[in-house]
Amino acid sequence: ESVAHPLLVDEVTLKARIRPRWALLLPNVPLVCQIAASCYRAIQGPDVLPWALLCSIWVSDMGLFHTGFFFMLPVPACIHLEKVGSVMLQGVVVIIWALWGCIMVANGATWQWSVFVLVAAIYIFTEFVPALRTDFWKAGPAHGQGMYTHTGNLIFELCLWSLYA
Repeated sequence: ESVAHPLLVDEVTLKARIRPRWALLLPNVPLVCQIAASCYRAIQGPDVLPWALLCSIWVSDMGLFHTGFFFMLPVPACIHLEKVGSVMLQGVVVIIWALWGCIMVANGATWQWSVFVLVAAIYIFTEFVPALRTDFWKAGPAHGQGMYTHTGNLIFELCLWSLYA
């Protein structure tokens, strides 16, 4: 009888974690635009730090979650990366919302707050609530497969640019 090594991931689990190429392309178009837009805003200023942090979050989101790389990390079998990723995702969302709030407060936002509420609702109702209704622990791996969250984020971040006009 063979015993699985605690640091090795079995082939079935590994195949389940790797996303097909077509599933990577579409959701990543708005995310790539977010990376470019936040990088541009960080370079232009005046809110260099929050925009640079947003850019780094989007780059790590692309590199770790959207590619599925995070879920393929070689960790002991007792560490369920799906669960870790699902919890991390919620924390990062709160950080993103806080950064957006800092940008809006610092620049005297008005109508942008209503767009923020709309974008938060898009995330809540297209990713968070469905995860709670089905299996919360799959929220991390499922992130990056939908089209709504990053498209809404991109539109909102472009709305924030009106604060600099």
